[in-house]
Order: sequence, then C-alpha cells, then structure tokens
Amino acid sequence: MNLAKWLSKQRAARRAGTLTDRQIAALDAIGMQWEIPSGWARTRQVTARRRTSTPDPAPANPTPAHQSAPPTEQP
Repeated sequence: MNLAKWLSKQRAARRAGTLTDRQIAALDAIGMQWEIPSGWARTRQVTARRRTSTPDPAPANPTPAHQSAPPTEQP
C-alpha cells in the first residue's frame, strides 16, 4: 500500500470514529494533516508549506570570500 492510500484510510477511519484517541494522538504527533483543501487552494497551500518547512541550504560562510574582513592583528 502506498503512503497516500494509507493516509486516506486514516482520515476515513477518523471520520468514521474507528481510530482510538491514542492513534489520533500518535498521528498528530507526526504532523498528520487531517483536512486536505481541494483544488488550486490545496496546491498553493502545500507548496507554501514546503517552502516554509524546508530549510534553505545556507552556505557555511554567508560572507563571500571577496568581501571578508581583513585579518586582525595579533600582539
């Protein structure tokens, strides 16, 4: 069974009242999205969520080498 089908079954089971409170809490703990918006709004929301939840691969040294500060003199 693929993940999308499994998630759909979990949503249906919750609507039907067949999931226990413990199962719901466990799914909530991993960020289960119980309601899925439909159509274009869903696409925009999913894309926006991915953009905000995916860390930006920032460089280890955010200052470019050609703009680095001169070395400090040591006594």
